[in-house]
Amino acid sequence: MSPAATYKYTKLDEKSSSIRLLKLKPALHEDDEIRCSLEQVEIASAGPYEALSYVWGDARVSTRKSIILEGYSFSVTVNLWHALRNLRPKANGTAKATSVKARTLWVDAICINQDLISERNSQVQMMRTIYHHAARVVIFLSGIEARLDVLEGHALIRKIHESVIHRSPTLASRKRPYSLRTQVRRANVLLSELPSLQSPAWDQLALLFSQSWFNRVWVIQEVSEASLAVIVYGGLSLDWFVVEIVAQWVLLGEVPELQSKFTSRGITNAIFMGEKEFKLMPGDNVLELFHRVRDFQATDPRDKVFAMLTHPVERVLSIAHVVKSRSAACAFLAWVSVIVPLMAVSGRYPGMKTVYTTMSLLLMSIYLRPNVQSAALAFAGWASTIILLTAISSDIPPNTSLVYSTFKISVFSIVFWPGILCILLAVFGVVMEDVFSSMVSISTFRRETVGQLLGIQVDYALSIEELYDALNKAAIGHYRDLRSLSYVFHGPDLSDSDERTSWTPQWNQGTTRIMNFASWNFYRQPYKANADAPDSLKLIEHVGQFLTLQGLQIDTIISPISELFTPVDFIKSQRGTSATLNKIMDSPDQDLDLQQYHPTGESLCSALLRTLTADRDRNSNRTSRATFKSPFLLHGMQSTALWPPLYNRAAVNACVNRKFFRTSGGYMGLGPQAMRAGDILVVFFGAGVPFVLRRVAELKPDDGKMKDGSSWRLVGQAYIHGLMDGEGVTMWKAGELSETKFVLR
Repeated sequence: MSPAATYKYTKLDEKSSSIRLLKLKPALHEDDEIRCSLEQVEIASAGPYEALSYVWGDARVSTRKSIILEGYSFSVTVNLWHALRNLRPKANGTAKATSVKARTLWVDAICINQDLISERNSQVQMMRTIYHHAARVVIFLSGIEARLDVLEGHALIRKIHESVIHRSPTLASRKRPYSLRTQVRRANVLLSELPSLQSPAWDQLALLFSQSWFNRVWVIQEVSEASLAVIVYGGLSLDWFVVEIVAQWVLLGEVPELQSKFTSRGITNAIFMGEKEFKLMPGDNVLELFHRVRDFQATDPRDKVFAMLTHPVERVLSIAHVVKSRSAACAFLAWVSVIVPLMAVSGRYPGMKTVYTTMSLLLMSIYLRPNVQSAALAFAGWASTIILLTAISSDIPPNTSLVYSTFKISVFSIVFWPGILCILLAVFGVVMEDVFSSMVSISTFRRETVGQLLGIQVDYALSIEELYDALNKAAIGHYRDLRSLSYVFHGPDLSDSDERTSWTPQWNQGTTRIMNFASWNFYRQPYKANADAPDSLKLIEHVGQFLTLQGLQIDTIISPISELFTPVDFIKSQRGTSATLNKIMDSPDQDLDLQQYHPTGESLCSALLRTLTADRDRNSNRTSRATFKSPFLLHGMQSTALWPPLYNRAAVNACVNRKFFRTSGGYMGLGPQAMRAGDILVVFFGAGVPFVLRRVAELKPDDGKMKDGSSWRLVGQAYIHGLMDGEGVTMWKAGELSETKFVLR
């Protein structure tokens, strides 16, 4: 048979769990043709194989290269060609290629018939299982050559890893611990132990994380499901867990000097990839997962959704807080750990035996939740308490009251028990913060995939618009609210001629660090612009591209609207005042302290400070008005001095890639990049945050279901100071606002 002929696939049995595996044949010489074959196997009974993780790259026909598959010509991308060429077995000079064993791989571009939609659908839904069953996942980074500076960067990675392991020996195991982030942060590796920041090794480390592989959406599941993964680049290899530890240390090790070197999202993505599953707390929306991967890349825009449908989520159905603060938990549990066992073993208070047994079982069940190690600590701690304190109980006279006994042992425990507790914690290698953070709540949860949660499956027969619209409608139907609208980001321009629905999130568009006012960071203290009424969702009608909702028209945006905020605006000052004030005030030199913000009655300066952080601190917690009365903050607003760092962080989170606006009614706020004067502000029943709308042309009836009237384009979410906690609904109930129907398209 001639290699000029192209390979034809044999159809897979789509009703079974059959997959194809690639046999990559060895080569005698570097320039030998790449030869391979395919075999069909049941995944459950397949022998050992490796799964390849790589970037497809340019898929144009003109740039592709050929390999020999089953004796036929087969076209692959340049990146895959380089990967196969580097990974194929090499026969030494004395052996024949036929005597060297072929390498067994699973490669998506070859093992899946990309031209058969039904096969793509079924195989893509199996990909998580395929990577899970692989003996090893091989991550191939193309375009990195074996040079001296690359070797120096490789050595730096190993040096950082060794330093972290030296201070946190439990990380020496390849198994990812429950408390990885905390252990890496507390390793406290000093820069003095590492090469100078001027060393080329740091540039190579930054270059590694800037590789396009770290921004590819499919690699999330490829890494998270791997039992073992290695990165191959420039003739070198690294264990993935080593890379993840280094990424954690760079970002979380509190070494500010490093931040300017690592500007790409790759290093953040590396940490994100290590998460085996996502936890959805009550109030969280699963669309937040899609939002977190918006800046990842995919050759097919539909893969931004399909890659996440099989991702596992742990959905917390209910949560009961036992102790709300960690410090309180530490004090309470240390005290109870002494008193309850003592009363139980002393024999003077028989009822305490029941209390002790109940609490032991309860705390053991909570400890079992994070890992077995914590369960062992729980058992050892309680058992040791009984043994150590049995003797102490004999010193208390038989007729001593319960109150006095409790007081005496409490005083003793202040001196004695903390030391015992710390010894136990040290022996079992468990960090106190992680232990108590796992003990402050009791939860019921359900594990399922994103697709199961929303009732959506992989289907490449759907267009991009159909898929995104289906996901949006599924989220609205599942949660019975309009939080999905908060994930709409149009960028700098919103055209009336755009045929896409303005109210459907376009997941193929990146958000470039835009904080979502309705994200899961806010679930503990969410905005409640709609007052969180039980019957708040009023979805009137959904016909084609049109979504009809009920809400309240609050106000109209007026000129001037600020320029787009960037991180630089919160770092340096210009012309004697902060750069931020230059963007938002007509007269930056005016005295802000003497003016009042009428919607809330506070000073304009306080209102402005709260607006620029969306009334949140740097950790996304709601703030109080008193927080913004600090003379230091007020001085910083009107001087050349830098704003306090913690305030800066909160302001950057809220403002970057947004604009400041004012309204005809005297409100101020932060809105999307595409907004303009004349747009209106609306609070929908069913949405916790306000939205900016823009009127478009008159509607024509759609097959008799739509009435004539005005339609609106959804510009995006907004923060309006003084309207985020149901004030608009209060005005509506008082007759100051009227309920309005809005037709979105």
